[in-house]
Amino acid sequence: MSNSNHKILFFLISLFFCFQAKAQVNDAGLWLNLNVEKKVTQKFSAQFTHGFRWYENISELGTSFSEIGMSYKIIKPLTVAGFYRYSKNKRVDDFYSNSHRYSFYVSYKLKVKQFKINFREQFQSRYKDLGTREMSYIPKKHLRSKIEVSYDLEKKYTPFISGELFYEIGEYIDNVRYQAGLESELNKFNTFHLYYMIDKEMNVKNPWTNYVVGVGYNFTF
Repeated sequence: MSNSNHKILFFLISLFFCFQAKAQVNDAGLWLNLNVEKKVTQKFSAQFTHGFRWYENISELGTSFSEIGMSYKIIKPLTVAGFYRYSKNKRVDDFYSNSHRYSFYVSYKLKVKQFKINFREQFQSRYKDLGTREMSYIPKKHLRSKIEVSYDLEKKYTPFISGELFYEIGEYIDNVRYQAGLESELNKFNTFHLYYMIDKEMNVKNPWTNYVVGVGYNFTF
């Protein structure tokens, strides 16, 4: 084998192992959400959500959070909302850090035949480990752009797909999520969600990818 062929072979082997090293960052997760929504008026509602997220091939509880907020329907397709979230996130040293997140979003829904399309733009500001580390009072700010398309079967089951981009303000897109799932309306008070999501980190040296199964339950009254 010639010297040039050796170089090509070495390059291909190096590229293969580089790809394999990145693949080791992959993980499997399980997300569980419980949401309670109170319809105060026809346009105004209050919500409370509690969630758990398991990582490390669903072997460790990585995040638990509680979120409270309010939404207001300005007109039928247009809704604005604001939320506060407190969460505990597992660190590499097996201790849990505290974080506080404030978010505000506007969403617009439209219907094209049997398809329902929801556009949502969200601003969020997240503080981590307040007062316990340097620069903890400087929040990490994101814009999150999401589009969701669902297909109305005129039954109790509604399939949907969605895509979401995370843009760190002043920096770059650092995360993307793809999701496909099914919503089941048990009755007018209870709704059940089941979905599969690919959650990818972007524009970093060693990006991770989470493959997540999600289950959600919503009670509305």
